[in-house]
Amino acid sequence: MQCLDLIFYCYSPRVILVEEHGILKGLVSVKDVLRFNATEEPAGDPQWDASELEAILDVMWNWATGVVQTTMEWYRRFIRR
Repeated sequence: MQCLDLIFYCYSPRVILVEEHGILKGLVSVKDVLRFNATEEPAGDPQWDASELEAILDVMWNWATGVVQTTMEWYRRFIRR
């Protein structure tokens, strides 16, 4: 799964298409990778509950959209001058 982590980190795609012999088999999103990594049971690390991961992702999404909205408002005010 480290390969997918690297792809999402370096190239920032929204989803990765998964195909087999030219036939679309599914999609993998960042959320899927995070959920897989959080529920995997490495030795000694606590396992996260799916609801906890959902809550963390929601907080991160709300923060990111707030930053984007604030930045866009600043640019709009700057351009109007």
